[in-house]
Amino acid sequence: MDCPSSLFQCAFTKKATRVDQVNNIFLLSATPRKVTGRTSSHKIRHFPGRKVLKIAGTYKIAATRQKVWDALLDPDILKASIPGADRLDQTSPGKFDAEISVGIGMIRGKFHGTVESIDLNPPSSQRLVMSGEGPGGWIKGEGALTLRDVDGITEIEVEGEASTGGVLARVGQRMIGNASKKMMGQFFKNLNRALNR
Repeated sequence: MDCPSSLFQCAFTKKATRVDQVNNIFLLSATPRKVTGRTSSHKIRHFPGRKVLKIAGTYKIAATRQKVWDALLDPDILKASIPGADRLDQTSPGKFDAEISVGIGMIRGKFHGTVESIDLNPPSSQRLVMSGEGPGGWIKGEGALTLRDVDGITEIEVEGEASTGGVLARVGQRMIGNASKKMMGQFFKNLNRALNR
């Protein structure tokens, strides 16, 4: 296996590699999705905007739930895991200012924004609230993260929505969905690798 990036060492366990291969696809749609089974108790707020994307996905990390929880609040690990992150500064516990390079179709540039973890229930669940502005308009979103122990690894369930405005809202939904799916999938792969170096 080739090393994915200079940020991460190519030293994964067989378990971590297997987990990378079975991570589910990050789903986005313009209409609500029926969810079966256990879901997070967090309620997702709706943000007004030109376009709304429903977000849902399940990912597996080859690490204990406490270790994953700590990583999700660690600015150094987060910066190394977020695709395109140029800057991530912690301004208060659980709150970060970020600068991320984004490329979606003809829209390319740096987005500046904030990400905050609220309603913390360690190490089981938290809610993320984010907003950002860039050359392509603005984006606001909120998502619930639920962590579960499953066969010695940690399963992370993500559910939420995001609204966009400005030029970004006029970009095709499929294009935005593909870009978001790629970024989210890469984030959890990077996180998994960072915890298994």
